Amino acid sequence: MIDASPDDGADGRAATTNTQSGAARNVVQARDIHGDVRLDTPPQPRSWAPAAVLGVAVIVGASIIAWPRSSDDPAASAPSELRVVVDMSHNDQGPWGYVSESSDFPGRAIVDRLAEPMAAVDRDLVRDIRTSDGAISLHRHLVRLHLVGPVGGTRITDIRPVVRRTAPPPSGSLVHAQSQGEEESSEVLLSLDDGFPVLRSSEPMPSPAPGEEGRRVPTGPYFPGHTINLAPGETHEIVLTTTARSRSYEYDLTITHQTGTVIRETVVDNNGEPFRVAGRSCRSDHVATYQAAYRLAGGFSVVAEPDPAHIDLSPLLC
Repeated sequence: MIDASPDDGADGRAATTNTQSGAARNVVQARDIHGDVRLDTPPQPRSWAPAAVLGVAVIVGASIIAWPRSSDDPAASAPSELRVVVDMSHNDQGPWGYVSESSDFPGRAIVDRLAEPMAAVDRDLVRDIRTSDGAISLHRHLVRLHLVGPVGGTRITDIRPVVRRTAPPPSGSLVHAQSQGEEESSEVLLSLDDGFPVLRSSEPMPSPAPGEEGRRVPTGPYFPGHTINLAPGETHEIVLTTTARSRSYEYDLTITHQTGTVIRETVVDNNGEPFRVAGRSCRSDHVATYQAAYRLAGGFSVVAEPDPAHIDLSPLLC
């Protein structure tokens, strides 16, 4: 569950120490089961009574230790350490877009598939593009973090981005099925273009323009005003929308969590690779330029742009 804790400590963005990629394997908890059996001595004990009492004690003690937990008890399946599962599959539905530093992206076989009717709404095809070598999300992507509390429980006190690489937006190739209507965003937002990017809470956009209904705008930092307390086996999901306009970014997410008095950090990435997101390659306030570009056409096919070096866009996009 989430607690609103304005008095929590510092924001935790000091230099990362004791960081390891993947799950935090440094946290190990053990749970001991203690049970006492007390039997009154009969007023007139007989020779067989001590053996009977011992037998009952053994049976009761074994029952206490071996009795299985209910399958409905989340603690029964709690991992030994904080578990984080990353889900990027939401990005396989429209609108979607990817750029690359290579003009050959996403490869001839996928380009041929994109030219077929309804290709833009084929989630298997979009997944193949997203997971292709060199793919970088265009402008935004959505990251779902599924958290599972370890044995002993833990408390999430911060989630922050760690930018590993930044560069100008790539101009090699653009593959884009642009929005045809309303585009929603999640409640936790991250803009990597900020000088000091942090996860931010958000609120619905006031008086949204046509086509932007459901959009949200950032407010204050999400941490340390909130914390996430996880009991053993308890789950919680963070839905994060990351955006970039002016640069290209490679980044990880560092989760700070506390078990008892011990503070650990878990570094989360995209299946062993950094998360990647970039803005458009713009040469003016409304013209994007690429070596190759494929964009949404009639029948939900995605076809080659005749002049990829001069793509007219809204000034809001470029």
